[in-house]
Amino acid sequence: MKPDILHLRSRLPAWIGYHAWKGLPKSSRPHLVTTVHGPYTVGRYSSVMVRGERVIAVSEMIRGYILENYRDVDADRIRIIYRGVDPEIYKYGYQPDQAWLERWNAQYPQMKGKTLLTLPARLTRWKGQEDFIQLIHKLITSGKNVHGVIVGDAHPRKKEYQNELQEKIEVLGLQDAITMTGHRSDMKEILAISTIVYSLAHEPEAFGRTTIEALSMGVPVIGYAHGGVREQLQQVCPEGQVEPLDTEAVTRLTGQWLVNKPEVKQAHLFTLIQMCDSTFSAYSELACEA
Repeated sequence: MKPDILHLRSRLPAWIGYHAWKGLPKSSRPHLVTTVHGPYTVGRYSSVMVRGERVIAVSEMIRGYILENYRDVDADRIRIIYRGVDPEIYKYGYQPDQAWLERWNAQYPQMKGKTLLTLPARLTRWKGQEDFIQLIHKLITSGKNVHGVIVGDAHPRKKEYQNELQEKIEVLGLQDAITMTGHRSDMKEILAISTIVYSLAHEPEAFGRTTIEALSMGVPVIGYAHGGVREQLQQVCPEGQVEPLDTEAVTRLTGQWLVNKPEVKQAHLFTLIQMCDSTFSAYSELACEA
């Protein structure tokens, strides 16, 4: 079987695929497509990801990263194709079943009857857990009936940061107000029962999948307005945009939403079918050029 398209999506296998592709006679090579998923360390190793006849960027941010760091890449070769969620899985208005709720309440009785505010992110210093802890502290101090949920685990070599966060929670007396769940395989359900979800990364993220998963279910998100998260919020929940690192603005906006949260738009561009259609369109462009 002779393929029409070779699509490379990760650097190490991309180099293997690229050299195999280069070794073929030009007349019999498939078309080459690459996807840049993040702001990789700039250099020769990462440059393989911008060598496609079509280069897919997963956000406007990544398109800018490519053009700024790889000046020989023609902008006409780049296609912005956002990552997509399946709205049948992350269904608008979804709520977990009673059996799941009973298991959750049995495991975390301290959350029962509280308004849940959730930060889903792996435990690393730039993901904003410390900002989130300060947010919960301010809300609890002002008498709000909230509970902070930090969902995510630390890399085995970075467990000291997890310990630092736990110590900070204890110093602030928030043991009963913040729960660190570690890694969970039921993220959809946790997002669905949350009143507000947060994206507080100090550095812009290429896309930010948990943001659109929450928004897809109609759960509003407050996020630092940079990177791919800004692009999602602009289109789906513009009220949730906050200047990066402005923790006071996050606190003020949370207080407002606890009284009257915005309605999240149900229709958006960040769907699985849109991603697939756009990818096939990029393939078709190359087929038409053959």
